[in-house]
Amino acid sequence: MKGILPFILLLSSLVPLLAQSKNKATAAIELKQGKVIDEHLVSTILKENRIGLNPDRKVKIYLPPGYSSSTKSYPVIYYLHSLGSSAEQLFADGKLTQVMERAFNRGVINEVIIVAADYSSPTIGSLFENSVVSGRWLDFIVKELVPFIDNTFRTLRTKDSRALAGDFIG
Repeated sequence: MKGILPFILLLSSLVPLLAQSKNKATAAIELKQGKVIDEHLVSTILKENRIGLNPDRKVKIYLPPGYSSSTKSYPVIYYLHSLGSSAEQLFADGKLTQVMERAFNRGVINEVIIVAADYSSPTIGSLFENSVVSGRWLDFIVKELVPFIDNTFRTLRTKDSRALAGDFIG
């Protein structure tokens, strides 16, 4: 998780790829498409809260274009959405996947798996902390979400192959 700042800088530099109009160079590139799938994870850790938080968490997983046709294992980016957003919204308009796929196809970055869980909570400002009131979110990510993804998908299971990214309100 050390490499998050370089990743954020890299991701922000990829945004212009999405904004480019199609010219001869981009028209010649046929984008291979990945796939977004839905999973559910019933958290035993998030059951321990005082606000009645539902421990059944939806998880959106983006599998890169090469995933289904290879036996390769992939690094994983865990995306933490802000209060005003959701895992659903992250993939709804297709912009994130378009940016990533253009970067993959141009060799800007290697293919990765992107994971966005449902971090919604009625409490403000307690999404990514351990709290007896709103739930042990950090423990959920580390002890349940990461192992679930590692056991369900072909991931590189090392700390150097995982990153956190996210957006903020304000």
